[in-house]
Amino acid sequence: MFFCHPKDSAKSIKGQTTSLPRSSSSWLGRQLPKLAIPGSNPGGRMFSASNIQTQSFWLPMCFKADRISKEMIGKRFFVTSGKAVDTVSSLNAFDAALVDAKISQCNLVPVSSILPPEAEEVPRSTIHPGSITFVVMARMDGDEGEEIAAGVAWTWESTHKYGMVAEAHGYMSRDAIDEILEWKLSEMARLRGITITEKKIRAETLTVPMDHYGSVVSALVFVPSSIDFSAR
Repeated sequence: MFFCHPKDSAKSIKGQTTSLPRSSSSWLGRQLPKLAIPGSNPGGRMFSASNIQTQSFWLPMCFKADRISKEMIGKRFFVTSGKAVDTVSSLNAFDAALVDAKISQCNLVPVSSILPPEAEEVPRSTIHPGSITFVVMARMDGDEGEEIAAGVAWTWESTHKYGMVAEAHGYMSRDAIDEILEWKLSEMARLRGITITEKKIRAETLTVPMDHYGSVVSALVFVPSSIDFSAR
């Protein structure tokens, strides 16, 4: 986080400044013993999180620190896939596969493979262009004549404590990738000592035509949460 002086903060939020909420000060106090505040901190003084309020230091954007952490928990997700070919490059084929999967407008950030218990599967959603979007994604690129595949599989712990996602990709058929994905989920459950519910799979395969590059993608996509920056 970045703290600034009121006059700097005023420029950031159109002349309106709001003091750091006490719950945020408390949270910061537990996380960081002291904060250095560069640029608005004459003499290099150190301020403890608990006295930020009294020193009149302000957040440039007004929302609670604990709200940020809650927004990082995925509440909704959908699963999608796509495949494409292109004559220019494998990168263009990959981009075209994202277009086919309807997620090319997102700034995709790969994450590892655990579903929060709160997460709900929803139909494919329209995401605001340019959104930072967390995904568990499998991707496979190939050249002419190659058979390529990519897929994801997901399931839940039997009492819905959390879910798990597995990814796979390679030069293989649809039957082969389905089998590998099932094995991976079973092994993930064994390592955790849990039983799981029904396994679901989403995969794509493609035989790349002559004089083309090919790409296949499959992704579990966390729908970005809308943060109300005026919330206190």
